[in-house]
Amino acid sequence: MTLLASIPDVGAYRSIETYHSSPLEPELLHWSSMALVSSRIVLSSDLSGHQQIYISSGLGETG
Repeated sequence: MTLLASIPDVGAYRSIETYHSSPLEPELLHWSSMALVSSRIVLSSDLSGHQQIYISSGLGETG
């Protein structure tokens, strides 16, 4: 998922989105969520021509 998220392609984003909607293993839901956000940033940066970043404090709820 990490490698797929780094590809600035709508097809890659859609693949992660599809997997995220029904992951094969429930413990991968959080990982697919992070890959989806990452892919969205990469795609948005590529389409807009402006570098985008995501800052996370790591203080979020874990479930």
